[in-house]
Amino acid sequence: MASGPGMTARPGDQQYSGGFSGALLGAAVTAVLGGFLLGTNSRVIPVAVLYVRFDQ
Repeated sequence: MASGPGMTARPGDQQYSGGFSGALLGAAVTAVLGGFLLGTNSRVIPVAVLYVRFDQ
């Protein structure tokens, strides 16, 4: 998988089950940041936020 700002290993990722959930969280964060900056992926932002809340 392509590495991005949200894909870097962080101590906070340890609270999630396995690295797979951490990678998904990183991808969601990247999608939110990317969508916010570009302003074209407005639909991705609410979904990513809901996923992050559900995962926590």
